[in-house]
Order: sequence, then C-alpha cells, then structure tokens
Amino acid sequence: MSPAPVASVEHPAPSVEGFLRARARDLVMAKQGRGVGRSSTYAAGIFPAQHQPCGVELPRMTRPHSVDETLAATAPSAEEAQSRLWAMLLHLSLLGGFIIPLAGLLAPVVIWRTKRDELPKIDSHGRAAANWLLSSALYGALFFVLFYVSLLFSVGGLLWLPLLSVAWLLCAVWIILPVIAGIRAHQGHEWRYPLAIPFFRPQSTADDC
Repeated sequence: MSPAPVASVEHPAPSVEGFLRARARDLVMAKQGRGVGRSSTYAAGIFPAQHQPCGVELPRMTRPHSVDETLAATAPSAEEAQSRLWAMLLHLSLLGGFIIPLAGLLAPVVIWRTKRDELPKIDSHGRAAANWLLSSALYGALFFVLFYVSLLFSVGGLLWLPLLSVAWLLCAVWIILPVIAGIRAHQGHEWRYPLAIPFFRPQSTADDC
C-alpha cells in the first residue's frame, strides 16, 4: 500500500500593510541600535519574487553613508571656506574700534577692497558692512545733536536722562549686530543690518554667500 501523498502547504503571500509595519518596526530598531529584522531581508530581495506584494516595487537596502562621507559631501569648497572666513572677519572687524582707535572704520573697508577681487562673494558683505558704518555714523551724529539740544533746553535733566539711556542701548546694538552678521557669514549666509541705509546697493549679478 503506497503512502498517501503529502499536500504541500502554500504560505500566503505577505500583504503590503504587513510589510510596511515590519519596515517601520525595523527603522525604529535601527535607530535604537538593535539591528534589523525580517522586512530588511524581504526588501533586499532575498524572498522569492512570487511572495512580493502584487504591483508594489519594494525598496532595496543600500549601504548607509558613513559620517566621513556625509561630512565630505556637505563640506564647502576651499574657495567657499575662504569666503566665509573673510566675510566673518570683515563683520567682526567693525568692533576693532574698541581695541584700536579708528580700526573699526578702516579694517572693514581694507578687507572689502583687498579681498573682493580674489573672493567675489566678499563684495556683498563689504557693501552691507559699509552701509552699516555710514548709517550708524549718521544716526550717531543726529543723536549727539539731540543730546546737545537737550542739555541746553532741558529743565532739571528731565530730557537728557532718557537720551543717555538710549545711548547705552545704541552701544549694545553696535556690538551685537556685527557679531550676528559674522556668525551668519560663517554659516554661508548674508545678513542685512537692520535700519541700515542702502548707500551701496548689492550688485544684481552677485550671488549671496
């Protein structure tokens, strides 16, 4: 008597919903450093094609980029790095007057005029710094005129005392704004000084750094 044939058990094809759930679970496990599960093997194409969900093209696992490769891909070029460095120094040199007299007026102009041909992106930063220099000088002159008039016509110091508080505020702004502009320049962006009068308008053909 011949043995009865054994019926083959056919495993049901996994559904798209099941695959997506397993894939989401693998992503969570990968972030936790616990490795990957069955869905990664499934997505890599190890399971037979007939078990893949009908009409769905599954993504294939690719080798993750290393930290060095990611940094190399996002690192600026040598010229871009030089532009960012000199742009930051240009803005921070506005504070040189607190160390050396007139350095805050001469250093930004010197950097702008000497580096704009070698590094074209410096030109827009130099124009922004020059606009802030001229605007702040104009605002300072107007402030001192008002302060002098307040000393002549104020009664008991009721008018010039608020102006003295404004003077301290202007000094703080003079320090903070170049620092912000220098940080933004080092990040590769151009930052416009608030309330700066555009005496030197940026060239339309020049790209922002």
